[in-house]
Amino acid sequence: MNVVDAIRISRPKFWLYLAGTFAVGAVAGVKEASGLLSPWFVGLLLYFSLPANFFLYGVNDYFDRDTDEYNERKGDEEYLVGEQTRSLQSWLLITAALSMIVIAALPVRAAMVLAMFVILSYAYSGPPTRFKRHPWIDSASNVLYILPGLIGYLTGSHTWPASLIVLGGALWTMAMHLYSAVPDIEADSAAGLSTTAVTLGQETSLLLCTVLWTGSTAAFALHDPILLVIALYPGLSLLALWHGRVAAQYAWYPWINGIMGTAGFWYAAYPLI
Repeated sequence: MNVVDAIRISRPKFWLYLAGTFAVGAVAGVKEASGLLSPWFVGLLLYFSLPANFFLYGVNDYFDRDTDEYNERKGDEEYLVGEQTRSLQSWLLITAALSMIVIAALPVRAAMVLAMFVILSYAYSGPPTRFKRHPWIDSASNVLYILPGLIGYLTGSHTWPASLIVLGGALWTMAMHLYSAVPDIEADSAAGLSTTAVTLGQETSLLLCTVLWTGSTAAFALHDPILLVIALYPGLSLLALWHGRVAAQYAWYPWINGIMGTAGFWYAAYPLI
């Protein structure tokens, strides 16, 4: 496995889900713009780009070899591990060791959150937990995607963010995971994988996504009314429920999430300008 393969495994189109969330949390937490030029910000931003994403998706690819053979996206849109398991193991050990170094360098609270991120990144796909095989737990465990934002806020402000923001983010990530699992219902069923999406079926899953995203919108808007813009997401899940082409619509989400995340970054950064 070479560097190009490692980058493909890390899913560059999804880097913003970790690095972008960290950046939004950091810019919301710092008191002065100069804090965004500090070594901790630059170092963590780099960590949540390639290394953290490689570990998260590399563990997934390593333990999903049995199901990936049924997944049409593998080998085309995403990297198919195939026989390169030993090489992937080595790369995963390197990124795990790097994660331990970063944890050791952080303040206690941020270090605890990053440790939780690493544990959940493994536990979602790896034995003995393999959360992705357990309905409800699979989506709930994806709160791991808000943890980089918590780390960014903690390292910038040395305090926890508002509870409504944490709740809104948790509900958003649960809905996003469930929605992303809907296009894989057929492949997961063929592999004997009982995800929440497989258990509920497409229509009920999309209805639950709508409920979760509506709850997320309410939590965010109660904290700051301008965040009512998050209502775009329950609208999109209802749209998918209406036309039924979930996989085609899912292809929009890296762009939609990127635009929304960028807007959130600059909104949080405005007081610093």
